[in-house]
Amino acid sequence: MSLERLNPPALNAMAPVLNMIAEAYASSGKLSKAEATLRRSVKITELEHGAESEPMQVLFTNLAELLAKQRRSVEAHDARVRAARIQEAIEARARGP
Repeated sequence: MSLERLNPPALNAMAPVLNMIAEAYASSGKLSKAEATLRRSVKITELEHGAESEPMQVLFTNLAELLAKQRRSVEAHDARVRAARIQEAIEARARGP
């Protein structure tokens, strides 16, 4: 018997899985579970990749869509703005100094 199963997976492996689970919840209409799972993924992704990373931009875009489905337009707008700011930061880094 391998003891490798006792070690939890690395955080960077968990975030994308949580994002996929959130998408599955959203597809099945379980929007509150999708939101909770997506927000957990956001926290892990921020720790692993930084607040202005491409994975964070994707997550905030997904969160905006989910909040819009829940008719939470103000929060959805805030998430879209955050995603746009992250995208701008990514593009600025790509252009260089």
